[in-house]
Amino acid sequence: MRSTDRWFFSSRDVLLVLTSIVCLEAASWAAAPGRQELLKKLVEEARREGELVIWGVNSLGDDGAKAYGEAFKARFGLNNIRLKYDFAGDSGGKISQAIVERRMGLPPTYDAMYATEDWTMQLIEASAVESIEHWEVLLPEGVSPKFSSPGPVAGQAFVFGHRTKGNVYNTKVIPEKEMPQTTRDVGLPKYKGKFYTSPWTTAPIFGILVYSKEEWLEIMRAWGQNKAATVRPAGGIQRMMMGEFAFEPFSNSYLYFQHKEKGSPAGLDVFADITPLAYILHAVRKDARHPNAAKLFALWATGPEAVQIFEKYTGTGNVHLKESRVGVIDMEVIRKKKARLIFWFDSAENMRVLKWYTTEEGQAYEEKISLALRLK
Repeated sequence: MRSTDRWFFSSRDVLLVLTSIVCLEAASWAAAPGRQELLKKLVEEARREGELVIWGVNSLGDDGAKAYGEAFKARFGLNNIRLKYDFAGDSGGKISQAIVERRMGLPPTYDAMYATEDWTMQLIEASAVESIEHWEVLLPEGVSPKFSSPGPVAGQAFVFGHRTKGNVYNTKVIPEKEMPQTTRDVGLPKYKGKFYTSPWTTAPIFGILVYSKEEWLEIMRAWGQNKAATVRPAGGIQRMMMGEFAFEPFSNSYLYFQHKEKGSPAGLDVFADITPLAYILHAVRKDARHPNAAKLFALWATGPEAVQIFEKYTGTGNVHLKESRVGVIDMEVIRKKKARLIFWFDSAENMRVLKWYTTEEGQAYEEKISLALRLK
């Protein structure tokens, strides 16, 4: 841990999160004096509210949302709670809506919302998030405060999953040993026409944490010149499994798990030079109609019970929990490759870069990445 940025944790910390040391640390928090009294009060207040409205991850689906909600209610005896889990619409649009509601003093549409790191920071900066008092001792047993709500968002947003940006491939089209080892390799002639990329820059914006801005644009231009198509991941992987493409660089590892479970010839690899780790978090809306139910849900969702249900339906795990099968496999792939794992919460400098992307200069550079990736 850096002495000047004590609320950050390094990629080495993440590689150690599945050890018993973290579990013991978390258990000591869970057993802290007063926890039961605080939890009982929160549950009673949630029960009085009688409802909870959540904006969530659409890959959970109706069946997953039902299982998620029933487990949450059963855990705390909240059978009277009406839980509405909404995942219709555009995520970016929902975040913008939340910010507008806050600025105009309108009641929040949702009590709790999921968001990625950049969207979470936007909500926090817009004062659209409600902090949770005593959150450290209210976390589920086995969950470390250090990893569930890291410094930049401490007490305001809570990690419930991770999306490793790995390279999903068709094992019948390309063997693991022939996969590109680094991001630069994707531009080699031998990969011409063998892959597609998604229309989003969520993963590519990590590149300047490792390379200079111009170097990274050169790498992205090589991808754009070499790729076969631009395809949304859900549709692209269907076509990949049928043999049309060999791989997708910077794919979401949960797609691998989803298709592997179906018996598809799916493989998972990572780049040695850059392996982005994206966080997904829950935040409670400021002035929510049902704030206590939302707080209880956001805290519960960080724990093993919720994570296992979530990954069953979405393929998305949590690398911070040893109970997460998906998280364990993700980390095994990363260790095997000795990959450079990077994420926004790794350092103050990384967070400055993330914030820079919200400026006019940063947005213009992200557009350059997008242009570089376009099929020539």
